[in-house]
Amino acid sequence: MTIQTKVLPPSLRIRVGDQTPAATVRLSEPYGVLCSYPKSGNTWLRFLLSHVIRPGEIANGADVQQTVPDIYVLKAKDLDKGAFSVIKSHEAFRPDYDRVVYLYRDPRDVAVSYFHHGKATGAVDESLSLDGYSKLFVESGPISGNGFGNWGEHVGSWFGAKEDDPKFLPVSYEAMMNAPESELSRIAHFLKIPASHEAIETAVERASAAEMRRIEEAGDIGHKRGKHKFDENARFVRKAKAETWREELPPVAARRIEDAFGPSMEKLGYL
Repeated sequence: MTIQTKVLPPSLRIRVGDQTPAATVRLSEPYGVLCSYPKSGNTWLRFLLSHVIRPGEIANGADVQQTVPDIYVLKAKDLDKGAFSVIKSHEAFRPDYDRVVYLYRDPRDVAVSYFHHGKATGAVDESLSLDGYSKLFVESGPISGNGFGNWGEHVGSWFGAKEDDPKFLPVSYEAMMNAPESELSRIAHFLKIPASHEAIETAVERASAAEMRRIEEAGDIGHKRGKHKFDENARFVRKAKAETWREELPPVAARRIEDAFGPSMEKLGYL
């Protein structure tokens, strides 16, 4: 992965629509980046913040994309529509990301979530077991060649470079699940987004798992549904809870992930 070193805010070099290597997007000041390893809750956080930024105006994924755009589906034509104050990314550390909310999640849960997502979308071979997938997960990440590295490399790149930076806010998925209102309030304050207590409460209600599943059923969440339409595991919004790995991940696979990422997991409180 090429790290951009010469482009500074408010112009930022990003991937655009998975079509071009990079393009320049205009960002309003101050701006922030919601960054995470895939399947760590970034879509949920985008919905939450979109409801705070545009209360009463967010009905589906298209509205979210116009508010907190995903850089991998952002189209070149959208860059001319005005500046964004928050964008979403899965990139490993980049110095041109100025104010960063880094959302992280237990890698055992990430592996389970991405396994089902990959099976549903065809990115993971139908014949591969969760145990077999865990071997790929610790070696190269959720999908080989995705450019994000594995979970340990991704987390290490951000904490290693930015941990003591006041413009870096690490947030755990588990904390978001346990106390969504207080965590969302903390994130909005960090990003300098005005948010009353009532606005935070409303955003949490409108971005609940049940509501997001309803939006997904309508085909409006902004992600393609899995090919197995009536399989619960094919949903993009699946169980939406922490520690599902205890129910689904084979013990040998859990130990494999713990052995691979032990120091980082211990640092973040997962071991």
